[in-house]
Amino acid sequence: MKTGGRKRGTPNKKTVAVQEQMERLGFDPIKSMIEICNQAMTDKRATIFAKACFGHPSPSKWQKSRGS
Repeated sequence: MKTGGRKRGTPNKKTVAVQEQMERLGFDPIKSMIEICNQAMTDKRATIFAKACFGHPSPSKWQKSRGS
């Protein structure tokens, strides 16, 4: 049984503030991640940035078979 604090499912104040600010600025984090990933496919600097942000993906079976 829960006692005190927020009701279940109610976001905290900081979460609400960040969401409201992103809406005011017209910022879509998912769209931005997609743009970064698309850019990383063509720009070496963006590739380095994407790896730093999203980690290093494990090699696919195709990459392993080619030895790259």
